[in-house]
Amino acid sequence: MSSLKKILIVCERNSHRAPRLYNEYLVLKNDFDILIAGDFKPNYIDESRFIDININPIILKNKKKSNSGINFIHNQFLKLKFLFSFGFVKPRDIPFLYDLKYYYLNSKLKALTFDILIYHHISSLPFMVYFSKKSKSKLIVNLHEYYPKEFNDQNNWSRKEYYLNSLCARFLKEATLLFCVNKSISEEYAHNFDIDKSNILVFYNVKNYEDTKPSIVDENNIKLVHHGAAIPSRNLDKMIDLVNLLPKNYSLTLILVPSNREYFKRLKRMKTDKVIFEKPASSEKISKMLNQYDIGLYLLSPSNFNESNALPNKYFEFIQANLCLAVSPIDEMKEITEKNNFGVVSNSFDVNEMANCINALSVNDIESYKINVHEKSKLFSLENFNSSILDRVLKL
Repeated sequence: MSSLKKILIVCERNSHRAPRLYNEYLVLKNDFDILIAGDFKPNYIDESRFIDININPIILKNKKKSNSGINFIHNQFLKLKFLFSFGFVKPRDIPFLYDLKYYYLNSKLKALTFDILIYHHISSLPFMVYFSKKSKSKLIVNLHEYYPKEFNDQNNWSRKEYYLNSLCARFLKEATLLFCVNKSISEEYAHNFDIDKSNILVFYNVKNYEDTKPSIVDENNIKLVHHGAAIPSRNLDKMIDLVNLLPKNYSLTLILVPSNREYFKRLKRMKTDKVIFEKPASSEKISKMLNQYDIGLYLLSPSNFNESNALPNKYFEFIQANLCLAVSPIDEMKEITEKNNFGVVSNSFDVNEMANCINALSVNDIESYKINVHEKSKLFSLENFNSSILDRVLKL
C-alpha cells in the first residue's frame, strides 16, 4: 500500500488535453499518489487512476424525455441560475442548489479518500469547497483564466460576470492555495477578492526543457511560424496579410487545429506561395517540430480582459523551440520578451507595424535573438518551476 499522500485532481473541461493539468501531473506524480477525475481520460495515466465525471451524455440522453426526473431537476437548476444572475438568489453555504452537476460529482467522488483536492476552473467551486471540508482535505484551485471576465467582449456577459464574481467572492478564500496562470491575473484575483498574495502561486504554462540548438537562419528563406486553434479571434488572417507585406524571402507556416472549420477554409482560400499549412503535432512534440523555424509569431489584438493579459502555451513552446519572438504589445509577453532580449514587440496591434518590426531585422539579429532564447530556455521550463510548486504542495 502506498505511503504517499493522496491527491485527487478534478478537471471537468477537456481533461484529456489540458496542458495545465498535464504540467501539474508531471510536477507531482513522483511524490504523490494521484487520481484524476475528468470528462475524458488523458493518455498519460492508467485507466485505474481515472474517474469519469462527464455528465453531458446523461443530460443529452434525458433531454428527449420531457417528463424524466433528471430533466426536470436540471431545468429547475437552470432557473435558479437565471435568478442568481439577476441577484434574486444569493450564494448559500450549501452549494447543491446551483447545479445538477454537483449531485453527480458527489455520487462519483464521495467514496474516495485523499489528502489534497486540486480543482481546475471555477464553475463547480462551491461544491469543491464543500467536498474538501467534508473530506477534511486541503483545497488547491488551478485558475486557467480570470473567469469573471473570461468572455466580457460578448453580449449579455454582465449577468454571467455577476454570477462568477459572486462565486469568487464567496468561495475562493476557502482554498488553501491558488495556482494562477500569470502575474497580472493573480494580481486581479488578489485585488478584487481580497486574497492574500502569499496564497497565490504563479504557475506559468511552461513546457519541458528541450535540449536542442537553434536552427541556422537561411537569408533566402526566413521562416515565420504560428500554431494553435483556427478561430477568428486569433487574427490568423492578419498574419497572412503580414507575410505578404514582407519581402519574398519570408514565408509563414501555419500549424492549425481546425476548431472553426469555416474560418479554417477561409484561411486556406487566402493561401499564397508564401503561406504553408502543416498538420498539428501533439503538445509533447510541438517544440521539436517548431525548432526548424526562425520567428515565432503572435499577433493578437485583444478583445477581452484575458486576451489583454495573455501569456499563452505557445509563447513558452516558441521558447523551447529556440525561436526569435515577434509578439504584439500584450503586457505579460512584452515584459518577458524585452527583459530577456528574446525578440521584437510591435508598438501597436497594427499589421503594418509588426511587418516593419520584422522587416527591420537582419539575419544576425534573428540569430542573436535565437541564441538568447536558447541560453535562457531552461529558466522558462517546467523543470525550473518544479521545485517551487512541489515544495509548496508538500508543505500542505
